Amino acid sequence: MFCREQVAQLRGEISRIHQAGAELVVIGCGSPTQARWFAEDTSLTTPIFTDPTTKAYWAAGMKRGIGRTLTLKGLGHAYRALKAGHKQTRSKGAPFQQGGLLVIAKGGAVQYSFASNEAGDHAPVAEVLDALARV
Repeated sequence: MFCREQVAQLRGEISRIHQAGAELVVIGCGSPTQARWFAEDTSLTTPIFTDPTTKAYWAAGMKRGIGRTLTLKGLGHAYRALKAGHKQTRSKGAPFQQGGLLVIAKGGAVQYSFASNEAGDHAPVAEVLDALARV
């Protein structure tokens, strides 16, 4: 539900992302079929990739663990996501993997990095848009 929520937040800003000369790209760790299902379920029209090896995930400095997933803050985030209509479906990929976000400039330099500390901890959209303005 949390990845669906984050995608919905960013999808709402897709015109501003494109105006900045950027693209929203989603990278998951499930199978290619699961990535296609996710794209269909979330009406995602931007590129989606999958890395079942999770090499990209670890290279980006993201976090994982049951202790990061099952927290009181995570329960609060779950309430927020559910209230907004983002339901949990069958887990695809690594269920204890936390999310994250990178803004990468054309030359490959990371302009902004956010690694979720617990389930449902998302990069603030305003920070992402500010980072895009600096690219």
